[in-house]
Amino acid sequence: QIPEPKEGCFGADVCQAEMVIIDKPHFIKVLQSVQSAVNKKIRLECQVDEDRKVRVEWTKDGNKIPPGKDYKIYFEDKIASLEIPLAKLKDSGHYVCTVSNEAGSSSSSASVAVREPPSFVKKVDPSYLLTPGDSARLQCKVKGSPEIQVSWFKDNKKILESSASLEIKHLDASDAGVYICRATNSAGSKDSSSTLFIKGLAISTQLHCRTRVPGCTACIDCTFQGHV
Repeated sequence: QIPEPKEGCFGADVCQAEMVIIDKPHFIKVLQSVQSAVNKKIRLECQVDEDRKVRVEWTKDGNKIPPGKDYKIYFEDKIASLEIPLAKLKDSGHYVCTVSNEAGSSSSSASVAVREPPSFVKKVDPSYLLTPGDSARLQCKVKGSPEIQVSWFKDNKKILESSASLEIKHLDASDAGVYICRATNSAGSKDSSSTLFIKGLAISTQLHCRTRVPGCTACIDCTFQGHV
């Protein structure tokens, strides 16, 4: 039983409380998809509006990514980042960064595509010696991430875009020269070259030779002419 207040007694009591509203973190900068060549560094980065008691988790194709030598994970100044020091083909995939606190979570995603630059499994033969009227077939074999575009050049002028094969029929003097096969994709390009000689045709070329005499260096340019 609560006693009745006595006559003439007065007083007051105050109770205070602070209410803190916690919101889940939100992204103010989302992840961006990346294309890269193999052995290059890749960095995925996003920014949130809150970093107090925020947890960060990265996944690739639904699997959690642990920090280690293949992946470097950072969360500083509200910026979450994932770094791949040396990208490999297997690093291609769908990446998700999830940030969370006791109020909830938010996610941002991006794709990573790692491309292999072109390389020659079989290069063009370095030289061909043929007779007028013959046919020549220059071939090579390339590998790399698609799409690979193959172009042929003669004396640095483009002559054809095709597969890794060039056929020349009924050879004559105008066909002699240096041929280049160039393979290109989004990750880079690679060249393979060959020199085509025609028998019985006069050739003229400039040779660069360097000879040393006591106290000086002399450069001599000379021209050689003859028949193949």
